[in-house]
Amino acid sequence: MRSIIRFLFVSLFLVPSLAFGQFTPTQIQGQINANFYTGADTTGPEANSVLNNMNVSYVAILLLGANVYTALQLPLNGSGAITATTSPAFVTPALGTPASGTLTNTTGFPLANLAGADATFLAAGAIAVNTTGGVFTQPVTWVNGHGTKIGPSGGLVDTGAIPGTVTSLTTGPGLYSGTITATGTISLADRHTEGRLTLQSGVPVMTASQSAQTTLYYAPYIGSLISIYNGTNLQAYQFTSSASDTVGLSIALGSNWAANSVYDVFVALNSSTPTLCTVVWTSTTARATSLAIYNGILTNSAQVTCRYSNSATLTVPANQATYVGSVYTNGSTGTIDYTFGGAASGGTAATFGVWNYYNRVSVQTSVKDSGSTYTYSSATVRQARASAGNQVTFLTGVAEDAVQSSYTSGVATSSNLNSFTNFGIGLDTTSAFTNVYSNCNSNSNAVQRCQTTNTTTLQPAIGQHVLSANEGGDGGNTNTLDNYSLNTLFVTLRQ
Repeated sequence: MRSIIRFLFVSLFLVPSLAFGQFTPTQIQGQINANFYTGADTTGPEANSVLNNMNVSYVAILLLGANVYTALQLPLNGSGAITATTSPAFVTPALGTPASGTLTNTTGFPLANLAGADATFLAAGAIAVNTTGGVFTQPVTWVNGHGTKIGPSGGLVDTGAIPGTVTSLTTGPGLYSGTITATGTISLADRHTEGRLTLQSGVPVMTASQSAQTTLYYAPYIGSLISIYNGTNLQAYQFTSSASDTVGLSIALGSNWAANSVYDVFVALNSSTPTLCTVVWTSTTARATSLAIYNGILTNSAQVTCRYSNSATLTVPANQATYVGSVYTNGSTGTIDYTFGGAASGGTAATFGVWNYYNRVSVQTSVKDSGSTYTYSSATVRQARASAGNQVTFLTGVAEDAVQSSYTSGVATSSNLNSFTNFGIGLDTTSAFTNVYSNCNSNSNAVQRCQTTNTTTLQPAIGQHVLSANEGGDGGNTNTLDNYSLNTLFVTLRQ
């Protein structure tokens, strides 16, 4: 009962007095000590028991607010009204801009505030994606299906494959159109030249001779796409009719393809359809219309008339025909040879009348003179055995690759001192040696037998060329050639 009376004294007397400024907090503390305790001990068990059991501090807080905290020497953090424990209404404080700190497990990070090296987050053509752990509302750089994020020491690092769903797309270099939908497609400005010119249907790399062919094909090799500039964009087009089509595009040659002529071969659009067509050169070593790089693809530098059948042509504006290679007709109109060399007396000539600009492969051939021995004494250089069979004819559309060749010859000199025979290779000549030549020379009055190989690497210009196995004597002695019936011309090309 005494405790209750003392509590009422605090509640009814001291509280209003404090509220109206009649007592200082020190005076109130003294009154509480004087009325609650009997004796000098103001910190004993009775004091704690009374304060706890009667919840004086709680009541005083409700009535006086922060003054009771001061009076009772209780800790106080902050300012303003005291909040009760049941259903309080809090107001979120405005913290302002922190001077420093570490962000962990945060969302909605303001990527737009990035600067310097990290500003590549906002690069043009970026893709915004939903990512694990939240939605990036700013564009995230996407390279080869990988994203970027801020690394532990600043700067951007590769995050690996980006999870989530693409939500927006911005056109830029390499991306010219398209709408992302559940089933939609987008178009990429990739550079594709995936076929090869061939004379054999469904066979992009010819390994067997094709003689006097009248159909030219552009067959799928590493794929079935070709990039063509359509006047607005460089776009990849499928040039086959289906995924299983191995034939691709074709031209039926005819009388409008003159004999012994070189033609550039293009793929151009005919009513939006990829079409194989040709443009004739002014000679076998000079094209009528030069080629030009457009957006990484070799094209026609000016408007051309491009023939796609014996009776029809296309007028193609500059850069809108993609160059795929060149061909060379043989001695008859509308026919092309691609033949490997062979063995015969006087050799069997090789002719490679098809040259690919893209997807070239190495081609090797040999021409062997398997005939009986023969003699030659003149110092005049001529084709071996005076035979047109000892040669390789080939075509170069763009001067990029070297040609490797060698000629192996067996010789038996006369028994006269210093009798000799020279032999080697002539590029576009049968009356001289190109680069170096070899010889077989007798240094005594006895027959000297040799089997020697002459090797040379040549860098031919554009056009149709002939590599010839040539020979010449000493001008006075009769020497024996093809001594072992194995004289052979070897040639390695890129076609």
